[in-house]
Amino acid sequence: MLGLNVGARVPARAPAESGCRNITPARTRTQNSVALPHARGRARLHLPRLFLIPLVLAFGAAFCGQAAAQTPNQAKKPARAARPDFQISGITVNALTGEPVPHAEISLGFSEKPAVLHSTFSEAGGHFSFHGLSSAKYWLSARGRGFTAQGLDEHEGFFTGIAVGPGKDSQNIIFRLRPDSSIIGMISDNENEPVAGAQVMLFHGGVEGGRSNTYLLQQTASDDQGHYRFPHLPSGTYFIAVSARPWYAQTPEQGMSAYVKGGIGAPAEDPSTTPPAAVSTLDVAYPLTFYPGVTDAAGASAIDLQPGDQTSADVSLTAVPAVHLRISGASHEGQLNGVSLMQTFGSAVLPVAAQTGQAPDGEFELSGMPPGEYVLTMNSGGKAGTWARTVDVAGDTELDASESPVATRVTGTVRLNGHPAGDANVRLRNHASGRTLDERTSEKGDFDFDQSGLGPGLYEVSVFNVADAALSGIAATGAAVQGHSVQISGPGAVHLNLTMSQNLARIEGVALRDGKPAAGMMVVLVPQKLEDNVPLVRRDQSDSDGTFALVSVLPGKYTVVAIANGWSLQWMNPAVLQPYLKAGTPVEVGSGRKYAVNVKVQ
Repeated sequence: MLGLNVGARVPARAPAESGCRNITPARTRTQNSVALPHARGRARLHLPRLFLIPLVLAFGAAFCGQAAAQTPNQAKKPARAARPDFQISGITVNALTGEPVPHAEISLGFSEKPAVLHSTFSEAGGHFSFHGLSSAKYWLSARGRGFTAQGLDEHEGFFTGIAVGPGKDSQNIIFRLRPDSSIIGMISDNENEPVAGAQVMLFHGGVEGGRSNTYLLQQTASDDQGHYRFPHLPSGTYFIAVSARPWYAQTPEQGMSAYVKGGIGAPAEDPSTTPPAAVSTLDVAYPLTFYPGVTDAAGASAIDLQPGDQTSADVSLTAVPAVHLRISGASHEGQLNGVSLMQTFGSAVLPVAAQTGQAPDGEFELSGMPPGEYVLTMNSGGKAGTWARTVDVAGDTELDASESPVATRVTGTVRLNGHPAGDANVRLRNHASGRTLDERTSEKGDFDFDQSGLGPGLYEVSVFNVADAALSGIAATGAAVQGHSVQISGPGAVHLNLTMSQNLARIEGVALRDGKPAAGMMVVLVPQKLEDNVPLVRRDQSDSDGTFALVSVLPGKYTVVAIANGWSLQWMNPAVLQPYLKAGTPVEVGSGRKYAVNVKVQ
């Protein structure tokens, strides 16, 4: 079943009711059992309780009495069938120890709809139940002390839904709650003194969405004692990086024109003219430092968290002489629109703190950063435009912007049914680096990646935040279109016309293992030429009765595969996925249609 943050599947409708039902007192909520109103609902008359009880009894006796009370001439009315009264029940247990988890809050809602129908709490023995349910599919989530909110058998935001109805087993659920993990630590300097206000970044690594990736998950700041904490983490692989500035650091106020001429690391033309502040021992910086205290990203140590782990990760920072970067040929009449200095780790792009200013001769200057390899982008109002390059700043350095490659400016429009799609999110993902860039469209559906410093490469194109629609067409000027990707060959201008479609199909089916429905299986809809059409991929997790649904599917030829324990598999690699495709179920999808397929679990 799709997680609530993934998509909007429509649950199976409850069977229509006819006739009247017996009038019974409403169930009351207990600690571990809750009765829900019928999903379809009825108008209710709110009356004082003392008046309502005799009225209900009188009305029930008069209206639902025996047939003997009717006259012979009265037409006999058919007996009204009792309303279905299904339930979901089970037990919450610690996934690590198997012990019951009492007082966990359990929430329930219709599959593919985010609204919570009702919540209850597990009792002392971990048991919980919901009564008065109609025939449908439901999601369950739970949270408790030491347990972050999580769906039933959750993987990457996908849950196992509970199918409720005749012949469905929905009363023996074991909800295995994974206990939170955490990372704590202290940031100190080489004198073992605490570093306050350091920016501590937490990266998540490993396989997600079929790809091996490392991305920035969250960040915090160290307190006045140098301590930091990342609580409520799921199990997984993590990295820690720290960025800070020595409290005593002082950057020269004068420019570098006297001591950077001659190129990277060259000595000043006349040492006697070197500004005294340039050689100050206080002109220092902390390099970006990774746990356990290395400045080379390749040496960063992974922190493998298991459920319930409490791990300590201290990082020591060592100040080094700061470097200075002078940029000429980039300004236009003294005006500079934007400059950024960044470092990369995995697919994450991290801004680097640096002081900016004008040198005495009017050129632009960056100072106060440690030596390192950086991605430098700058936007100027002059002919230089936006340019980007990788620079290895080992010492004081001078760059000529006019000799740097101009970055590609990507603009475009997003349209739905011929009208602008405002407030849509357009994403470009570089196939090689995994770096993603996002821009919002204006009310007119326009977007502009002017400041992003895009270089040559193959980029996936995706559009989000357009209700009930998917990207169906890409037309490009200045770039070659390859399925749902565009190939940017060099500097210049690229314009994309992106068309959204609402004529989408839906694929439903059953994941079968040894001929029987299997719950919790990863089901993937794979398009032809996966490498160029990743945005067409759809996924789901099979529900308690083995059923699944793949939604918002564009027309085309696909293969449906079901994989047991596939969440850690790099299935986005065509070579890895190919053996599974051979045993998958092919389906050719038309516009706006609904399909039923069964697929064998591999």
